Amino acid sequence: MNGSRSDPGWTSYFINGSGADLGRMSYFINGSGVDPGSINRLISGYGLNLREFKFAQTLIFAIEEINNSTQLLPDISLGYKIYDSCRSFAQTILSGMALMNGYEDTLSDTSCIRPQAVYAIVGDSASSSTIGLASVVGPFSLPVISHFATCACLSDRKRYPSFFRTISSDYYQSRALAQLVKHFGWTWVGTVRSRNDYGNNGIAAFEEAAKEEGVLKYMRDVRFTVKTGEEIFFDESGDPVARYDLVNWQPAENGRLQFEHVGLYDSSLPLEQRLQVNQEHIQWAEKNGQLPVSVCSETCPPGTRKAVRKGQPVCCYDCIPCAEGEISNVTDPVTPPVVN
Repeated sequence: MNGSRSDPGWTSYFINGSGADLGRMSYFINGSGVDPGSINRLISGYGLNLREFKFAQTLIFAIEEINNSTQLLPDISLGYKIYDSCRSFAQTILSGMALMNGYEDTLSDTSCIRPQAVYAIVGDSASSSTIGLASVVGPFSLPVISHFATCACLSDRKRYPSFFRTISSDYYQSRALAQLVKHFGWTWVGTVRSRNDYGNNGIAAFEEAAKEEGVLKYMRDVRFTVKTGEEIFFDESGDPVARYDLVNWQPAENGRLQFEHVGLYDSSLPLEQRLQVNQEHIQWAEKNGQLPVSVCSETCPPGTRKAVRKGQPVCCYDCIPCAEGEISNVTDPVTPPVVN
């Protein structure tokens, strides 16, 4: 983004799913004279999404931190305009096109100055609307930077050349889940997904990763360390490093559920070190510490052999007793028994 202290560069930000009138939403977020009663009416009458509101507040805080820093962007001041996408794919596209054209309904009796065009768009939260936004904005080389759209499909630099994000791609999450399934020895699992781009692409990536396990642009050059000591950098696809905490839902003494940290997945580590699980801290159903078994068929004992069920996955089979005159002295034999 370009701009000086007197000429700020503008960033537009989408709030997904608030359902509030744009004028009211801008007034509410700016905090200009809104009393508690008005806030309650906004929340109850318009269905304000508090998570998205917190995202907007985080953006404002981050921009203020940058503007007050003498190291991050010296002599440059950033500005912002916040829009509500109202959980609407069409509204997201419409707002994106209006921003590219530099249009805004701000003309009044006291001002007829054309608003400045934005230098980047931050948003949207949902993968589906972000895909549409990035498709429309991409040919004009206007950066779209999402904080919450995780679909691995958005890493396609040919289709989305100007898209970037500050959240990890589902490419890594799917592989973390596949390694977790393999770690527990499960070969027969079910999957549940939401019927959107996030769910469809996420499950497809997981299934591909599970089979493998037996069951650009300038963002690449960005590398910095935040106040907490964490180093931030991006890979060749413009995606940040994926780090996931593994948590286990456990009942607390008061009867409620609490989250227990039981491991992590870090894509920046060597492949064999990425998944780290502390099984001693995991509590399974009925407060049982025993790892549950999740297989289609049990292991075939000696004296039997595998017979794959027609039309079913290879992990589903029957254990057939050896015929007379034949023996099998190994577990899970897949070759014909040894003739005695």
